[in-house]
Amino acid sequence: MSQKRHFTNRITAILADRNWNLVAQNSAPSWMVFADQVHDSISANVFDDRLMERAVTYAYCPILLAACQDSSSDRQERAFTELHEWIYTRVYARVGNVQDAKDVAQDVLVKVHQNLHRVEKPHGFLGWVSVIIHRELIDYYRRKGRLDQFEQELSWKVGDNGDDDGMDDLAGPDSFLEADVNAAEEELIRMIYECMPKKNRRRADVLVALTLLEQTVTEVAESLEITANAVYLLYFQAKKDLPKHCPELLEFLLQQLTPSQRSSLMEGKS
Repeated sequence: MSQKRHFTNRITAILADRNWNLVAQNSAPSWMVFADQVHDSISANVFDDRLMERAVTYAYCPILLAACQDSSSDRQERAFTELHEWIYTRVYARVGNVQDAKDVAQDVLVKVHQNLHRVEKPHGFLGWVSVIIHRELIDYYRRKGRLDQFEQELSWKVGDNGDDDGMDDLAGPDSFLEADVNAAEEELIRMIYECMPKKNRRRADVLVALTLLEQTVTEVAESLEITANAVYLLYFQAKKDLPKHCPELLEFLLQQLTPSQRSSLMEGKS
């Protein structure tokens, strides 16, 4: 079998295995763009199945995102069906209960739908969704009084996303999942700086450092070359600024934070 034929057949098989139908070989223009993106991601390693899985996912993300945002066609329904299946598979792998998995997956899908306009990196769409899944699972286990169990399971299953799709332990410049949490935090950081008044940039610096980056007061003070008392004051002022200047962001931010981060942000907020 020629290298080109193997390449095309492998892409088709991966798409079929995942039930991803928003791009097909018989739709020539879109297929060529998609195939080119896959090929560019893997270079000459067309026989590396694991890399091929990653490359297909990377190239499919913008297509899936665009379809989710397209309310003018039936592709949106197809896109959300595919996305729901993808989410459910990952949630069920963690909770092991069909009804609970359905409930959590639905909560994730609602949050994704509400915040689609916030996605800045189309190729990282499923990475962004993965972080929402992680946050919802934390809330689920906390409600069940089993957060310690969840954290322990994560330590046992490092790199296991619950599906044999070539997306475990991803690393490298072409992998949208090489740093899911970091990517999500970068997006939140960007939104914070965007809505906070520029004159209060130092307050935003402190808020981001303490709440999202989880640095200590001492570390922030040393980084910004100010006193610890100044850090506390700026943090207090920043928490008062959020509901005033970023009311929409505040709700989204609270959804994305871990319980400890959320507690830190809300503590003492008036």
